[in-house]
Amino acid sequence: STDEPDGEWLTLVEEDPAASTFTASMPHSTTDAAGTLQVAHGSSIEAVYVDAEDADGNTDVEVVSSAIVDGDPPSLMDPTVLAEGPRTIQLHGEISEDCVLKVYWGTSCASAALGASIPIDGPGVYAESVGGFEPGTVYHFRYELLDLAGNSAAYDNNGNCWSAETYDVPDFFTEQFTSGIDLDGLSIRFDAGGGIDGYVACAEPITALPVDPSGGTNVSLGDDDAIQITPAQPVTLYGMSWDSMWIGSNGMVTFGAANTGYTESLSAHFAVPGVSMLWDDLNPAAGGTISWKDLSDGVAVTWQNVPEYSSANSNTFQVVFRHSGTIHCAWLGIDAADAIVGLSAGQG
Repeated sequence: STDEPDGEWLTLVEEDPAASTFTASMPHSTTDAAGTLQVAHGSSIEAVYVDAEDADGNTDVEVVSSAIVDGDPPSLMDPTVLAEGPRTIQLHGEISEDCVLKVYWGTSCASAALGASIPIDGPGVYAESVGGFEPGTVYHFRYELLDLAGNSAAYDNNGNCWSAETYDVPDFFTEQFTSGIDLDGLSIRFDAGGGIDGYVACAEPITALPVDPSGGTNVSLGDDDAIQITPAQPVTLYGMSWDSMWIGSNGMVTFGAANTGYTESLSAHFAVPGVSMLWDDLNPAAGGTISWKDLSDGVAVTWQNVPEYSSANSNTFQVVFRHSGTIHCAWLGIDAADAIVGLSAGQG
């Protein structure tokens, strides 16, 4: 080597009698010792042997191979961590060479454990995303860099780690029931202004609908039908004001567009602003009534004794939009066993 020009002798052993491949290994160190090659970072190592006869029939051929010693660990510059969403965090930084970036994280710096090993092509800037986190949680990160030569370096921001907080996930106030609905005899009042959720919900048992539907305006709806109505005053949903609404025969009120689908799905529910009170394949043409009623402080829409399609059962429920922004939902006599119920801001 550059640091030990006289070198060391090394005996190679053929891997297999017919392999024509000979291997051996020798330790190297910055300290000179017998049987150990002395090197330093940046040293040139040269291996030399004399081939008695090469593949072309030449004799006593000197063969040389060389390599440069990598004795320095990779370095990490300007590391940052940034939440991309409720469950994903992006790692930024700059590294000095090709390496494996080992990422340790936890809810405290002391508890950070290995979470990912990421090959990084260097030198240069990297941006890598890691996932599997809990929403609304602060995570702390530290790193270990390991290069191809086995050199490693640890970084923990002077014992403080780097931190990022994942986004919180709002409550979408929606459920898809598939084998029984536990809302019968219950009302839920959604008061506007619930931070990231948009509303604060309060549930309580009832024995009567919040608004007496008598005196309201009946609407004539067929199977899988909808009608647009215009209340005396606009109504509000998730901070948006609407002059008119669509009443759907299948148990929902929507804004901006009608929903006449009889097969409920979460994707369709969240595609349009509205309230799915009991989205199921209902058929008011076979019985019951649907009505709406202007109030001094809002508007109420009521389904009374409306059966499911090809069924003689009965379903009664009501949604009241208050001008204050409160939405009051109530169910009183539900025979359906499956439905989608909930609010939608129409953002998918």
